Amino acid sequence: MFAGGQDGSVYALDAATGCVHWASSVESQVRSGMAVGEVGGNLVVFFGASAGHLYALDGTTGKQLWKMRPGEHPAATQTSTPVFYKGRPYVGSASREESLSISSGYLCCTFRGSESAIDAATGRVLWKRYMIPEVAKDRPKNRRGSKVSGPSGAGIWTAATLDPEHDAVYVVTGDNYSDPPTALSDALVALKMSTGEILWSKQYTAKDVNNSSCQLADKVNCPDTEGPDYDFASPAILVSLPNGHRALLLGQKSAVVFAVDPDRRGQALWQARFKVARKPDSNDRMYELDPDKGGGLFALRADNGERKWQTPAPGCGGRPNCSAAQSAAITGIARTVWSGSEDGHLRAYATSTGKMVWDYDTAREFQTVNGAVGHGGTIDVAGRVVADGMLFSVSGYPARGGTCNVLLAFHIEP
Repeated sequence: MFAGGQDGSVYALDAATGCVHWASSVESQVRSGMAVGEVGGNLVVFFGASAGHLYALDGTTGKQLWKMRPGEHPAATQTSTPVFYKGRPYVGSASREESLSISSGYLCCTFRGSESAIDAATGRVLWKRYMIPEVAKDRPKNRRGSKVSGPSGAGIWTAATLDPEHDAVYVVTGDNYSDPPTALSDALVALKMSTGEILWSKQYTAKDVNNSSCQLADKVNCPDTEGPDYDFASPAILVSLPNGHRALLLGQKSAVVFAVDPDRRGQALWQARFKVARKPDSNDRMYELDPDKGGGLFALRADNGERKWQTPAPGCGGRPNCSAAQSAAITGIARTVWSGSEDGHLRAYATSTGKMVWDYDTAREFQTVNGAVGHGGTIDVAGRVVADGMLFSVSGYPARGGTCNVLLAFHIEP
């Protein structure tokens, strides 16, 4: 198995024992998941890093084969896990510029998100499609007197969803960083897989223009069109329905799940709304965590959105600075769905009923196979990996007091 760390380390580990086959390093924090593909008969590992580079390493030796930047902007970053298919990794580009806006002297903003198809052998860009066609230019000052450049934003934070049978790739986008708003922010965009041509698109939150300055008291660089920051933070899911049709399932930060028909240019099928923890019109994130609220797991029918079951989170038992939220990606197999929680618990649920069948608290000290003492904690962002009768999970996330230095392996008993 392959794993990357915040210090730029990359490891090839023996899945059964944790023994290190090789270790390598790159110039910045590894931000994406790992994609593995065969190129010219050799195993190659692809991943993205915080400084905006996409890397290709030899899967057998760890030797760097090439690196390139899909996004040319100085603040570009790679959180999108590459998706490999027939000699091409497909990868989106996002940006740290949204956070740079907190500086009163920063001219916000000029980044624009994009999706690219890369030649796996050389790192050459085969096609690139911007989510904002026009280059940012100077705009009128905002009402606080700050200089503005735009349009900007619409980054692609997540992995693409490939549909080779229909020569299509589906991506979801984030919000705009500065005015004016654009048509492909907070949107589902269908691209031609072979050329990158836009086939169709569907926007879900218009005029969502927001940056990190909006969370500050002076809001110096906050855009006049201050939206609710409803990015898409998880990829679209392509499923087959019982009636023979297909659907794309989209989960937005608005706490709404959408289902659309990819074969009818994104025609709406259904939507389901969940209770949100913060007001939809509020960007105030300086809240205290409630240890007994939030979280829970939901199961919906893919054909009509009907809620099949709902299992509330057990809560933190009153532990301070703790949240029971289950914001990490979930992983489903035949009869079980695995979910990590902000409180450090890793739980398994029956897919048929939602009943919790297993619970393991990772927020504790571990004696690791490499001799170091590690401590688990918050589980967030990434999903669990299940393969060959084993489950792999990171524990610890650098937010809300989390640490980030434990990789755990479990044997799944039949």
